[in-house]
Amino acid sequence: MTGSLVVVTTTCASHSLEWRSQLNEGTYAVGNVDLAAAILFNGCSPAKCLNFLNSAGICCISQRTFYRIQKKILLPAVDQVSIAAIKFNG
Repeated sequence: MTGSLVVVTTTCASHSLEWRSQLNEGTYAVGNVDLAAAILFNGCSPAKCLNFLNSAGICCISQRTFYRIQKKILLPAVDQVSIAAIKFNG
């Protein structure tokens, strides 16, 4: 398990099958990106939110992964939307 992603691999004889609970967005599972986005866009403290989820026994991303997703995916997306809005509004 990686964050919210579950991967199940079955093998028998010479055949192997892998099942994934969600798609990927680049190198990150979509659920992990969604979780990071929810934390960022709601203004929550990543440390407090992720600690709460871990305390409740809910599999989630690490704080390090949160900041990687924020840097590589979320903040560039915010920049793109901001630039597009500025161009649209003139």
